[in-house]
Amino acid sequence: LQAFRALGASAEEEGGTVRCRADRLHGAHLRLPGPSVGATENAMLAAVGAEGVTVIENAACEPEIVDLAGFLTACGAKIAGAGKGRVIVEGSLPLTGAAR
Repeated sequence: LQAFRALGASAEEEGGTVRCRADRLHGAHLRLPGPSVGATENAMLAAVGAEGVTVIENAACEPEIVDLAGFLTACGAKIAGAGKGRVIVEGSLPLTGAAR
């Protein structure tokens, strides 16, 4: 939720449900409290749609992060550093489908 808020979304928890909303997302410098696969994946997915550059510090380094970055790159995203603890995402690029 911290990452979504830093990117410009409102994030509310109610009855076990989380609702995030934003008219637009903007790039940000994020420092995750700890390396978390789920937090890193969600931050990367949101950053791809944000305007500008997002830096994710203390990112998880598991193979799932590298795989997600590879898939998003195949769709047209620009992502550097996946698997190394610091991920840089250039957002607001048009994405396409990925070829097999």
